[in-house]
Amino acid sequence: MDHARRALDRADSVLDAAHEASVLGPLRLHDPPVHFEGITPRQFKDMGEGLEIRYGIHPGFLGEFVVAVTDRGVCGLQFIGEDGPHAALADIQRRLLGAHFRRAQDETWAHCETVFGPARGDPERPLRLWYKGTNFQIKVWQALLAIPPGQLVTYGDIARAIGQPTAVRAVGSAVGANPIGFLIPCHRVIRSTKLFDSRYRWGTDRKLALIGWEQAQAECATVA
Repeated sequence: MDHARRALDRADSVLDAAHEASVLGPLRLHDPPVHFEGITPRQFKDMGEGLEIRYGIHPGFLGEFVVAVTDRGVCGLQFIGEDGPHAALADIQRRLLGAHFRRAQDETWAHCETVFGPARGDPERPLRLWYKGTNFQIKVWQALLAIPPGQLVTYGDIARAIGQPTAVRAVGSAVGANPIGFLIPCHRVIRSTKLFDSRYRWGTDRKLALIGWEQAQAECATVA
């Protein structure tokens, strides 16, 4: 709660700084470095028809997860919950029903090393994200990508940052529809009451663990 209070007190300045930084170099403040690209309108309409997507199921310090990649970048990352890996994979598949999914553990592991391994944060090994969403959703996800690790903002902060201050409820829906967990950091958004959202799709415990881990990483970096 103390961390949430301090973070929200400086949320506006954090988003302003992130916006200024993005003008010079998109997502410089993100860790690991990320480049993003939305799918084309034709691909959106065709639901990824003819596209091959490789996926893998891997362990991580936040639990097992399913990651899906294309030649353009990571298109899905879902943590595995009580429903098991098939439910996590199905959530990715339903977004691109026309695509062919092939399990490829070795290929996807290379991406996982950049996300969770020793290469994390290496500017020479940026990740590419390739995702499907409405124009509004993509605008929200891009705003999430600009939030530095260890920082927290509210849904209202995001709404104001994208120039639609009255669209708080729609922002909440877009945050909940995030297709790429962790890398699009929806866990950095909390309620204005400073309470941690129990509706986090991958569980409140995982959200708290992520926030605590990032806070510790940020504090260690400050001391160093």
